[in-house]
Amino acid sequence: MSTTGPTPLQSSGKPLDAGDDEDSESEDQRLSRSEIFTMLSSNRRRYVLHYLKQKQDSVELGELAEQIAGWENDKPPQEVRSTERKNAYTALRQFHLPKMAEKGIVQFDKRKGDVELSEQAADLDIYLDVVSGYDVPWSLYYTAISIAFGTLLAGSHLAFGPLADVSVLTVSALFVVATLIFSLVHTYTNHQMRIGSSKLM
Repeated sequence: MSTTGPTPLQSSGKPLDAGDDEDSESEDQRLSRSEIFTMLSSNRRRYVLHYLKQKQDSVELGELAEQIAGWENDKPPQEVRSTERKNAYTALRQFHLPKMAEKGIVQFDKRKGDVELSEQAADLDIYLDVVSGYDVPWSLYYTAISIAFGTLLAGSHLAFGPLADVSVLTVSALFVVATLIFSLVHTYTNHQMRIGSSKLM
């Protein structure tokens, strides 16, 4: 804003000070949940975030493309073929990085070929609870535990069949222990899946 220009006005007609202007810009730059999901729907964009979070510094596009090509082809970066590297490089330069830069997630100097996380992305604590083809979502695990122990508790309370000799206190204690174990495992796996962690998603 020019120092000689008129004072900007809010819709109410009151002057808008510099702090309000900065807050407004900050709110405009915040990504919605839908935008985050769209951004993370691409493996390559997740790889970009993962690598930049690990580096915590500006990265040369060629280096980034080589590493991502390595992850995509399940091989060390130094073993990536030129065609694989070029494929990743072209897609990153022409599509993925400009899109991420447009959303304020990265800063991409197309002329120099430098890429780094923006402040907005650095403040995000994003992780993916990835479910592969043979895995079960964690919500189903917790549902199964609740149903199983609910059944045991009801059977113990009603002295039904083999559960007649099992006390309600025992079932309750087992439920607490089982829930604690699953929670710890869930926390650990989520940490391993966190973008930027030492273990790749």
